Amino acid sequence: RHRLDAETDLILAHFAIPGGLVALPVRRLYRIPYFIVSHGQDIPWFCPEEMFLFHLFSYFPIRRICIRASRITVLSPRRLRDLNRLTGRRFRSRHHVIPNGCDVDFFSPGDEEKQAEPYRILFAGRLRRQKDPFSMLKAVDLFRERGIPFVVDVAGDGPLRTRMESYARDRGLGEMVIFHGWLSRRELREKYRGAHVLLITSRDEGMSLAMLEAMASGLYILTTRVSGSDGLICEGLNGSYIPFQDPARIAESLEEIYRSKILKRYTIPGPVLRATRDKVGWDHYVRAYEQLVTG
Repeated sequence: RHRLDAETDLILAHFAIPGGLVALPVRRLYRIPYFIVSHGQDIPWFCPEEMFLFHLFSYFPIRRICIRASRITVLSPRRLRDLNRLTGRRFRSRHHVIPNGCDVDFFSPGDEEKQAEPYRILFAGRLRRQKDPFSMLKAVDLFRERGIPFVVDVAGDGPLRTRMESYARDRGLGEMVIFHGWLSRRELREKYRGAHVLLITSRDEGMSLAMLEAMASGLYILTTRVSGSDGLICEGLNGSYIPFQDPARIAESLEEIYRSKILKRYTIPGPVLRATRDKVGWDHYVRAYEQLVTG
């Protein structure tokens, strides 16, 4: 208690649950205010296909935690709408959008020129329903019919991995789709630098960290219109949008990017890359939290 009273001015609780479950009773006992740093999944209406039951049974505890918070930060305007819907108009002045960031000094473009073949497609993230990795697998299965040599590097692990590996074997994709599991930070950086595109098929996101790291690395992005992509994707310059859960259209987009970009040795224009790296770096993130805490 002495340490809390004498040395603690503010609690930064990551996620309404579990972080807020600790911060709320501490606030009551010691009168120490808390901020909630939301990462998306903790606010109801995020990816209901996967999170519905969790949000159904935790709705009122989450709402109570959010109402008692001095400030709440979310990653995107879409997540802000969900938060406002949860708490009501009275508390909207406490809600702030602070986009995620990444280490742009570490994640940076490589020096080596990429060859057009094989077409290297990167899929990075946890292998769960929210990421919809089976749309990716079905799309590359259809893409194979185009006759373009390609390799898909799957960086990540999760509950769907075994089923995905079985699907790839059954469809004869074993040599084209490589499952790496979780990679070290350095290994992942090399995958970003060596790939031609990052493919994101997610149904929903808080704000994709893989997208930020890939953009900082100068990698072209093919993504669904998930939360956090608005304001970062410059259509046709550093990325393109693909439809949700539509493998045929995704396969078409993969071919279009290959023929219009990869074969022509396309690189993201310098001004666009610099502006993107400025947006996704940690500097803006740190400044925003400094202003929020000191203001």
